[in-house]
Amino acid sequence: MKKIVGLFVIVLVICFAAYKFQASESEDVMAFGDSLTYGKGDKDGEGYVEGLEDELNNPDSEKKVRFGNYGIKG
Repeated sequence: MKKIVGLFVIVLVICFAAYKFQASESEDVMAFGDSLTYGKGDKDGEGYVEGLEDELNNPDSEKKVRFGNYGIKG
């Protein structure tokens, strides 16, 4: 019986943590890729990640998205 209660508590904590993660006001996105992700060849040097972030964070959207650009140049 103690094992079942312990397992139930663990599942409940995991569900609560997942709910809190989903309910945050912003979402984090990591962009991995090559030099195009990094920004090579882009006139601003920001790659497609910056444009995508600007598009998703338009004034009409409820949630904000934060991007981490982990593209590798070269």
